[in-house]
Amino acid sequence: MVEVSKNLFVGTVDEYDKNIRHGSEFYSAIMAKEPFHRSAVGYSTRGCPKENPEYFIARRNRCIICNLIDVADMKYIPDEIVIEAVTYIRSMLCAGNKVFVCCNQGHSRSPMTALMALACEVPYNSLEFEKAYKKFEEIYTCLDASEGIYNYAKEKWSLFQNSDYCKIT
Repeated sequence: MVEVSKNLFVGTVDEYDKNIRHGSEFYSAIMAKEPFHRSAVGYSTRGCPKENPEYFIARRNRCIICNLIDVADMKYIPDEIVIEAVTYIRSMLCAGNKVFVCCNQGHSRSPMTALMALACEVPYNSLEFEKAYKKFEEIYTCLDASEGIYNYAKEKWSLFQNSDYCKIT
């Protein structure tokens, strides 16, 4: 578990299980379909039924659980999930809360989501995506983004840098 910015932590689902799941001061964003989204929503089919109101995100107490898989093709990364997760993270941080963002191994989805949440903050707000990625990697050395989430963040970077949701107060 690494603090990548004031009150923003990134890590693995194992760290979530050990340190956060059973009561803590943290709000959490779990960026992993397996096993968390499946367990929270309770589906046994290959994927969550699309008509389920929690198809994209399940909300439980101080946590959002995202139906997000680590893929090579960004077309399988829904805007609805990433934008809502980043908005949730920003709103919790702006309220002065500690936020833990995790995925299975803590290498791809969670650090990239945290980076997108930081896009509107100094120093990331003035950097092009590749430079922001390298700067973030200096802090979070486990970063090893899959091609899909990397390309997604790269394509959407200016949206996250300039979006109104980043100005939550």
